[in-house]
Amino acid sequence: MIQLIDQFKHKERSQSEWLRQQKWFVKARQEAKHRNDAESKLADDVLATAIEVSIATHDQIKLFNEKLDTNHEASTAALIENQILLEDIARRILAVEGRLAPHWEHANIMDDGRRVFLNAERSQAYDEWGSEVGDDEYAYENFAADHRPVDSFLDALKERGSLRTEKENALDARQRIHEFEELTDAARDEASKEGVTQERLDELSAELEDFMPEEVAQHMPDYEPSQPAPDATAAFSRNASPSKSPPAVDTALNPLAP
Repeated sequence: MIQLIDQFKHKERSQSEWLRQQKWFVKARQEAKHRNDAESKLADDVLATAIEVSIATHDQIKLFNEKLDTNHEASTAALIENQILLEDIARRILAVEGRLAPHWEHANIMDDGRRVFLNAERSQAYDEWGSEVGDDEYAYENFAADHRPVDSFLDALKERGSLRTEKENALDARQRIHEFEELTDAARDEASKEGVTQERLDELSAELEDFMPEEVAQHMPDYEPSQPAPDATAAFSRNASPSKSPPAVDTALNPLAP
């Protein structure tokens, strides 16, 4: 009797172990299926991405580099033009300084060290910056009878201030051209890397076009100057009576004294 009970328990344990193994096998098969499905989906995604993002061909990269060559040629032409402009400005500043030199020698000196000049009528005085000096600051009778009038001095002073502003603008333009050249070189380096896509080449082209200074754009083969906006006030100003007022001294230039 005891032997039968032991046999029954052994059989029951064998069946329980078999069921457990069957459950494990089903679970393992399901997990393997999930892994295969995930790997298959990943492979499909990679293939789809490869189709969507195409690697640039040799001809496409060559065409892109030709565009960069055109940019470089335009930049070089812009730099040459800029250098000619700067040299011309330097000559004009030197000429103005020559016209100002006699004024510096014959100026009256205020207590604070500023040089002052009278106009031809001896009714107004101006300092070396072009700012008007009131009679409460400096007595006009202190000027010698042979004092050089300030009128030509103010014209030369304003011209020098305009030339210095023009020089600053030219130097700013030169800096922009150099920065565009650096961006062009960086684009060429990126285009030479293995695996560059046509999409990236298009992005680089758009970036260069947006960053291109006007000074460079003027030397591009397809350059078209922008048309100025129409003057909406022209129709009204034709019938308006012009008002005459004496010219004002431009004190905003503030050119540096020598």
